[in-house]
Amino acid sequence: MTGRRGFTILEIVAVLLLLSILATVAGTRFSTSAIELQATVDRLKGHIRYAQSRAMNSETHWGINLPGDRYSLFNNDNVANIVRLPGEKEDEIALPSGYAVTAGTLVFDTWGTPFTDAAAAAANKQSVTRAFTVTAPSGESAQISIEPNTGFVR
Repeated sequence: MTGRRGFTILEIVAVLLLLSILATVAGTRFSTSAIELQATVDRLKGHIRYAQSRAMNSETHWGINLPGDRYSLFNNDNVANIVRLPGEKEDEIALPSGYAVTAGTLVFDTWGTPFTDAAAAAANKQSVTRAFTVTAPSGESAQISIEPNTGFVR
């Protein structure tokens, strides 16, 4: 058997095993669900910042109403007074299928200060920290927090 060259079955199995481990690791690092979750969070953050900007450039409160699987922009202290967000086709923005967000209302006064509702903004000027959790169908979640007084969105 001298002069014969080739791989043994054990060597082939070892290489295939290593390749499958590498493929699994690479697949989980670049999962599309994590990317879609981050895109959803970034879009919602942008819309929150837009509501804050509109409030700071007007004489009325602006806010975002989040019932759980969708959200909408409103003004004039009334969640029923929905205003379409720029570039959107619908008044309410539906989250991707299977996604959810912590239900609540976020209102900004003319200084950009966040409140839980427009009545609180007008009555006692008690700013609050707001946090919303966006959950993907996979169970992964990301949090959006709005700092009191400054309204900084992170």
